[in-house]
Amino acid sequence: MESRIEIAIPTRGREQNLLMLLQALRCQTFQQWDLTIVDDNDDPALLRQSHTFNVMLNLMHMEGHLWHIIRGTRQGPHFAHNILLMSARHELVLRLDDDLVPSPDFVAKLLSPFSKGDARVGAVGGVFPDPRKPHMEDCFLTSPEMRATAEQNPMQSIRQRYLHKEPIIETTPALYSSFLYRRSALLEAGGFPTVYSPIGESEETDTTFRLYQKGYTLLVDQSAVAWHFYAPFGGIRDGGAEERALWFQQDVATWQHRLGLLRDGAFDYETEKKQNLEPFRGFEKLRLHRQNCFINYP
Repeated sequence: MESRIEIAIPTRGREQNLLMLLQALRCQTFQQWDLTIVDDNDDPALLRQSHTFNVMLNLMHMEGHLWHIIRGTRQGPHFAHNILLMSARHELVLRLDDDLVPSPDFVAKLLSPFSKGDARVGAVGGVFPDPRKPHMEDCFLTSPEMRATAEQNPMQSIRQRYLHKEPIIETTPALYSSFLYRRSALLEAGGFPTVYSPIGESEETDTTFRLYQKGYTLLVDQSAVAWHFYAPFGGIRDGGAEERALWFQQDVATWQHRLGLLRDGAFDYETEKKQNLEPFRGFEKLRLHRQNCFINYP
């Protein structure tokens, strides 16, 4: 297995959260990673002219990490993640939200199942608890009702939103939020779906369930913890409350339709690949780009 991985982050309007995430990555026990950020900010100068952000990039350069900052299309998370998928320099790609703060062993734990040589491991996710809870006990999946919900519906992301008293690694048909994935497997499954609204509700479930349907194993390591800040501003899924509500309903209906096709064996993977990947083929040229730089591309 390749020794290095790609860390892939789309960001919009969250410079301070992004800086916390980058500092947490610098503190990881696993340090063989390179970084690509899709800059979806409305102002193209926001990150380029940020003194603190540029100092952070220089620190990462001195510590041996290659980085690319690519201007995005500002069309939502699924568009940004297809750019990240196509431009990734490494086979293993860690998709991260820009308001996460991972624990120091987070990356190492997600990487562990891939290190055992099983080529059918397609993606591994962790647990993303909410640090806004008033008590630590509120971050644990403890009540019988919560456990029943998690057990009865394996699509429920509840298992990934709470800490676990006795964490295990378990298989699942879908993942939520951020995950480490095998690039070749995700290309085979058709990339990230561009049929969803700008908030991309259900796009992670859709993406990883297609991996599952292709015969890949998906895992949740309940001891791999990244705190999810749920920042009340900005974000790649930005939008007003009223339009977000409409988009949410639209996306849920889209996912239910696609789920039915997938379960019935009627899903058209070739059309999916063409729709999701062809518009981003130009970004593959960046895989050979080995200089740290800001990129306006294509």
